[in-house]
Amino acid sequence: MSNRHRQQLVRLLAGCLILSFGLLPSLRAQDDTSDELLDDPDAEAIDETAEEEPSTPSSFALTGRSFIEAQYADRQGFGQEVPESYARWYFTPTAILFDIPFTGSLLVSSEQSRGRQSINSVNLSFSLDQEQLQARLRDRLVGHIASSAFAPTIDRLDDLETIADELKDPERLADVERLRSRVDDGTASLDDIEELEGLEARADELRDAAESLSAIRDKVGEAEELREVAETGFAGEDMYDPDNLRNALSQLEMLSGVERFLYNFPRFGVGVNYPVYTPLVMNGVAVNGLDVVFNPGDLYLATTVGTATRDVPEALADDSTYVAFDRTLYAGRVGIGREGGTRFLVSALYAGDGAETSVIFDTTTGFYLAPQENWVLGLEAVFPIIPDILAINGEIAGSIMSGDLSAPELDIDEDLSAPDWLVNLIGFRTSSFVDLAFSFEPVLTIPSTATEITGTFERIGPGYVSLGIPYLRNDRQKYGGKIRQRLFDRQVTLDAGITQETDNLFETKSSTSETTAMSFGASLRFRKLPFLRATYRPYRQSNGQSGEFAVDNRIDMLSVTLGHRYRFGRDVGAMTSGTFLRNDVQTAGGLYDATTTTYILTQLLRLGSSFSINATGSLTDPVSTIDTLGRITTIELGADYTFFDNWNLSAGAVLTDEVGGTAQTGFFGGLSIPIEPIGTFFDLQAEQNTFDAERATLTGQPAFDELVVRATLTTTW
Repeated sequence: MSNRHRQQLVRLLAGCLILSFGLLPSLRAQDDTSDELLDDPDAEAIDETAEEEPSTPSSFALTGRSFIEAQYADRQGFGQEVPESYARWYFTPTAILFDIPFTGSLLVSSEQSRGRQSINSVNLSFSLDQEQLQARLRDRLVGHIASSAFAPTIDRLDDLETIADELKDPERLADVERLRSRVDDGTASLDDIEELEGLEARADELRDAAESLSAIRDKVGEAEELREVAETGFAGEDMYDPDNLRNALSQLEMLSGVERFLYNFPRFGVGVNYPVYTPLVMNGVAVNGLDVVFNPGDLYLATTVGTATRDVPEALADDSTYVAFDRTLYAGRVGIGREGGTRFLVSALYAGDGAETSVIFDTTTGFYLAPQENWVLGLEAVFPIIPDILAINGEIAGSIMSGDLSAPELDIDEDLSAPDWLVNLIGFRTSSFVDLAFSFEPVLTIPSTATEITGTFERIGPGYVSLGIPYLRNDRQKYGGKIRQRLFDRQVTLDAGITQETDNLFETKSSTSETTAMSFGASLRFRKLPFLRATYRPYRQSNGQSGEFAVDNRIDMLSVTLGHRYRFGRDVGAMTSGTFLRNDVQTAGGLYDATTTTYILTQLLRLGSSFSINATGSLTDPVSTIDTLGRITTIELGADYTFFDNWNLSAGAVLTDEVGGTAQTGFFGGLSIPIEPIGTFFDLQAEQNTFDAERATLTGQPAFDELVVRATLTTTW
């Protein structure tokens, strides 16, 4: 590491520390004030004899986390781009406004370079999927259900059947019909009229009660479920679904106006976002800009605007693979439905480098990079055929990709039959190509037998491209299915699946590859008995060629793990497990056939709550036609000790030996110390590794002797 880089590293660490600790006093002061308000006995006083009002969430609170990580090593990892020494600062403050968390995130790293895409990032976001928000709302709902004021409502849920029976009582209905007939023909007395009005008022009262209680039962829970929540203080399974939780809180009028409004925005982010639309339109690309989803009721609107890549000039790039243009991305979704539920949504995406960008071509190395432009339009449909039993998930999308914006445009009259407005919007070029992709997935769930069956079909044309999905593979067709069966109160799980995939859809290549992957699994986890997990995965790959171009691979992977958790008295806990692994590879002509068998034995022993030791031994026996590996034996020992309540010390060693080949020795240790006055946790880890190679390894890994020291400083408030 150069002196300049060392200075940058030190400055970054110092700046992170100053900012992190400098923010603490003001943040903790606000947090303490919130605690005092929450601890006010008058604020907590509840008149249990009165009807409970909807809880009012705290107006403002500030929480967050600062995580500083630094590493020093005397060598860079083999085949890695991560430098031997670096420093990173992750800062995630969260402002809670009316129980709605708005989270910011900041990443600053000494690895930042103008010669590649930015590592540093900043983001301010809001998401209904945040576990912090869901946990706060669940706690509020559970507290309401467990209150004495809600107990009569739970008891009244048991009367729903009685109310329904009274509404349908033949004698009562006959009396109403008899009295109404007298009123209609003018023969009713005053007593008849008063009796009819009383019966109708009673019917209205019963209908209102039935409607109210049915809504509570459907959106909050059955009487027995609610009693269990009230008695245990734990949320029910349905309360972990964001939509169910919102419906329950809305039914009980426990959402404030601000919360009801913000609940219309499942996602809102400014800065670096990773928007997810669909598996064929946009999924996982980093966009520096704005990402918003607006979903009031069944109306669904979403938009994403920003920069997908920043300009990295060839002269500044760390490597030619990092050269890039400024790429702007616009995307949107519109339709009806909700994420995670029934929905019909249209998605559109545009990503482009700009026509004014110049092609980069290096005549010496042959490196070529042209500006690109991409249009994608897709339709996604997710809907139940039979509610809670059979559902269909489907998507179809089309893309137009211009691989080189410097290519000449096509003549509209001679070359295209597309509408003029489409040609003028997109600007077709000789480098443009169009294709389709679609997927279809039926899902069958049989609650009575705990059975799940899923099918899948996917076809992505060779010309289909979406710049919103960085690593989408095209020119392939895949179909398959899987089944999962749970037995004995979900203590036994059996599953099986098969997937077959082919490429070369238009036979433009010299060969067509076909792969078939199957999986079979079983898991037995009976209470207080040993557990067993077993999986078998056969894999086949072929291309229909012969001779030196033939591909005919067969891979069979088997894994079996048997283990048991047990105790010796009250203070000693232990777990013993053994694993058997076998991997068989057969290739065309047997040139690269190999079989690897591994045995692993693990023992964990915990003494009280402060001390634990673990030992793992493994034996790997590789057999290959290449014959470059010998039997490998590995032994790992480790210990962990907690003292002063929350100080922690750990140490261990790893010894690996290959017969006639390589040997590796590693020692590691760590110390974790709380710095309670400032709410910080300091963790220091160090490891010393030595690798000796008597002969060249398959990966080309040279012998080394390295020291790695890693320190982290975590502050939460």
